[in-house]
Amino acid sequence: MVNDIKEYGYDPNQPIYLYEGEILDGWNRNEACDQLKVKPRYEVFEGSKIEAINFVMRTNKRRQITSSQWAALAVEAFELIDAIQKSVEQERREKQSKTREAINKGEVITGKTLPNKKADEKKAATKIAKLFHTNRTSFNDARKILSSNPQLHEQIKSGEISIGTAKKKENERVTLTKNGHSPYGMEVKQRYHVLYIHPLTIPSERFVKNETELSILSELPIDKMAHPDSSTLLVQVLPSKESQTKNIITKLGFKFIESIIIEHNGVVQPSRYFNQKHQILLIFEREGGGAKINPNLEKRNSIIKADQVFDVVDEIFQGVSKKIGLFTEAHDGWDIYDYDPTKEKMVLKRA
Repeated sequence: MVNDIKEYGYDPNQPIYLYEGEILDGWNRNEACDQLKVKPRYEVFEGSKIEAINFVMRTNKRRQITSSQWAALAVEAFELIDAIQKSVEQERREKQSKTREAINKGEVITGKTLPNKKADEKKAATKIAKLFHTNRTSFNDARKILSSNPQLHEQIKSGEISIGTAKKKENERVTLTKNGHSPYGMEVKQRYHVLYIHPLTIPSERFVKNETELSILSELPIDKMAHPDSSTLLVQVLPSKESQTKNIITKLGFKFIESIIIEHNGVVQPSRYFNQKHQILLIFEREGGGAKINPNLEKRNSIIKADQVFDVVDEIFQGVSKKIGLFTEAHDGWDIYDYDPTKEKMVLKRA
């Protein structure tokens, strides 16, 4: 694309289309023009989101896009999916109404059964898949992958891997998790009395939805890392995720003890007015008991600074061995594991 524009110049008959302030079609041309310092021609697409999706599909039909990529694009067309599903459901209800009317009139209905919701789902998936030049199986597989592993979804969409390859990788990840390995390739070698997890620092490429940090938190083999007799779990989260985090952790056999406010700008506001700069350190214990607390500790601080977390935890659990931190900075006396993007797995930073 760069060489073509460099040699022949930019073709004004091939504009770059914008929609809601973003590039709808013409990413490669725009990037090539940026590199060559050439001013392209832009046009604003006027229409609804569904019309914009249809425009992109018509434009890209001539290009080399695989069935897997079409399926990945299809599952992101939320408005279109919703519209088609509602249309199919309405059609089902109309058929049900007509069938019941015929039965009430004493008419004999042969070879037909009342349509059901499961049939609706299949029909809607088939329609959506056909619209996106793919098949129902690929569409359903892509939808599952988007939900369970957004990073793999992005790789499918870019054409790096196929849905078949993504399914294999996701199955391997699930198997590793069940066998005591984290989805990042971290092998659990021992049990810990104190666990500190900071999911908000997980690599940004994993964040596609607001609740992604909680999805990853629920995937970690916490139960296999925690000491079965006495262990305390500390999770640092945004205030808006407090309730969801408690639900995830309590299902693992832990009970909530208390929370500590972590302030970043020196101004502590009432909890109902928390902004994103404040975080909470939630403290949980095993049902059988938590890690031994420092007997000389007069009282726990209810408000701490962001750079004091490890110091406060060390003070509370003074003398306790076997402490692990996930997605955190290295600290004396702790086994720290963090994600290494070059190796695509969790690595021990300091023991």
